[in-house]
Amino acid sequence: MAESNFKVFNEEMSSDRTFSDAEYSVATQRQGGVIPGMALSRLHNKLYRQSTAMAKAIADFIVAQGYDCKDDDIPGITTALQAAMLAIAEDAVDTHSTAAVLDHPDNSVTDAKIGNRTITDTTTAAAAANTLTNLLGMVGYMLKSITGKSNWNTLPATTIQAISDLIVTTAAANKLLKLDASGKLPADITGNATTATTANTATNATNHISAASGAHAASAITFTPTGGITEVTTQAAVAGVDTRKLSKDYAPATGVRVMRDLAQYVNNSIATGTIKITIPIMTAISFFDIDIVGFNRYYSGSGYKSAWKLRISGQFSTDGTVFNATDVLLSPNAPFTSVRCGTDGTNLCILLGTTSTAWDYPAINLERFQSSHTGYAALANNFSISLITAETGYTVTSPIIKTLATLESPPLTGTPTAPTAAAGTSTTQLATTAFVQAAINALGGGVIAYSLAENGYVKFANGLILQWGNVVHTIQSRLGTDALSITFPISFTSVFGFIADSSRYSVADGHIYGLQHGSLTTTGAKLQIDQFNTNGAGQSATFYWCAVGM
Repeated sequence: MAESNFKVFNEEMSSDRTFSDAEYSVATQRQGGVIPGMALSRLHNKLYRQSTAMAKAIADFIVAQGYDCKDDDIPGITTALQAAMLAIAEDAVDTHSTAAVLDHPDNSVTDAKIGNRTITDTTTAAAAANTLTNLLGMVGYMLKSITGKSNWNTLPATTIQAISDLIVTTAAANKLLKLDASGKLPADITGNATTATTANTATNATNHISAASGAHAASAITFTPTGGITEVTTQAAVAGVDTRKLSKDYAPATGVRVMRDLAQYVNNSIATGTIKITIPIMTAISFFDIDIVGFNRYYSGSGYKSAWKLRISGQFSTDGTVFNATDVLLSPNAPFTSVRCGTDGTNLCILLGTTSTAWDYPAINLERFQSSHTGYAALANNFSISLITAETGYTVTSPIIKTLATLESPPLTGTPTAPTAAAGTSTTQLATTAFVQAAINALGGGVIAYSLAENGYVKFANGLILQWGNVVHTIQSRLGTDALSITFPISFTSVFGFIADSSRYSVADGHIYGLQHGSLTTTGAKLQIDQFNTNGAGQSATFYWCAVGM
């Protein structure tokens, strides 16, 4: 029995002693060779594992063919490997050459050798030479195209011969009339025109038959108007449609598509939920601009304010499945404040309000959808508006909403700006901070320094200083007088006036205070307190003051 002494190095291949495939793939020493003095044992264990595993596999192959494979006989290994491979090749050749029917000489290929094949009827027919399988596929494609079926092996409902038999030159039941050489219908049906079920049908039939070329102008076709169309001829109706611009989809310029009145939602009752506007998935990046208008009956206290409008613009992602850089403008009368954009898992969608939003007899119209850039041409027409009460499975984001201001008492936020009126203006025009500051400066009274602390001051450009504050005083005795000192936050050059609490009475704590002015300086004031305190010393009181000067 043939033997081999080849073994696999590092059979356990534990992770703490051997590189993983990922580590080995990015190892710099594997890519550039081992650095002297820095060989990694885990790297070498991976190298030896792979090398000896391949050597063991080759040795097992040699032994399986009946030859020894020992590492002390390299010439013997070479000879055995050659012999083993040659033996396998000879077996394969012998099997092929002894087959009952060869698979390559002429007239020797049979169905058993070819095996079963499937016709792929999606290969477009071409005149050039091709393989038998492809040629059969082309024939299948032609058969499918002729029958109009979904595959080549489905029989059509009727045959070409049966269709040919339907075409006749003389009027007959359930047949197709063939036009004569002049392109007109056969004369034998002229009399049938007056027996039409309606007057319009009879007129149209007579006009058609009597036309010299077998055709007629659009003005000759009449019908009963319906659906908001008042014209009675095709020609006039087409002109009316163009005038009313009922067409929803048109491309006014290359790279831009505008669609109008795409979807509506009306509810003649009060409903609660989220309004969902469904938009088809785009196939490529595009920019969009959407107008949505609505009506919601509600009373605000000053009358019915029902009309609202929403405008959303931005960009769809490169694959057309995500809203990006979305900008929202919302009129102030809308019954909702939440606008979210995203997907329901199948289509793009815009969600108005939440599942708790109340809608009062709402009427909503997707008035305009404009798309441009790469994906504009792929925009489908399957838009819809609905009311949903659950939002499971939705992936949405909330863009920043800019609410438009009303003309009547607008609740402005942020930092609103307005034109600055000319100096001296005295009208109902808005006064900006710049106008007010200029007016103060013109009077020489602009603020140049201030402190708005509890004990603070304001210093004006004309030198006027206003200071204020308070001081807490602890009662020293039950009956008598105390001194009270006040220090101004900043010094005056001169003091015009000083005001402080003159008296205070409190039944709850038994305090009666009287305050008398003492001395007044540019840095502070000294006051005298006349007091009566039924609770004795240790109680406290706060006195407030104000001073004016330069």
